[in-house]
Amino acid sequence: MSAPIDYNSLDDTSAGRIAQAGFIAAMFAVPDVVQGRGARAAAWTGLAAANLAAIAVMNAVDEDPRNDLTAAVERAPEKAGSPAQTWGVLGLGVAVLGALTYVNVAFYKAAAGWLRRRGVSRPYSALGFLAGAGYIAARRLAT
Repeated sequence: MSAPIDYNSLDDTSAGRIAQAGFIAAMFAVPDVVQGRGARAAAWTGLAAANLAAIAVMNAVDEDPRNDLTAAVERAPEKAGSPAQTWGVLGLGVAVLGALTYVNVAFYKAAAGWLRRRGVSRPYSALGFLAGAGYIAARRLAT
């Protein structure tokens, strides 16, 4: 069995994993730190862009030639369906992603409310810390 293809070199090192955990924690903590719906959206967008930029920089020095998407597409047999099937699958994917996001946000709002009622002054930051630590633990267990 061959080694899995590495599509994200940012998570190859402890420093990269800590950076990813930091992005996760920061994304969670935004409601505790930024006031106003528009400002929060801007903060989340900025954090997402910074995370994608960090991944892009790390992937610019790509050590695994097997993850070249263009070469993989050229090697793959033609299995495409009709445009209607493709758009149907994409639409279903967007709908499922939207539903999961809605449920996820509702869960974290409820968890933050529960923590706040128990005296945690910055519940989203606490959830972010737990999520970041969980990411590091999961990556550690996966290797």
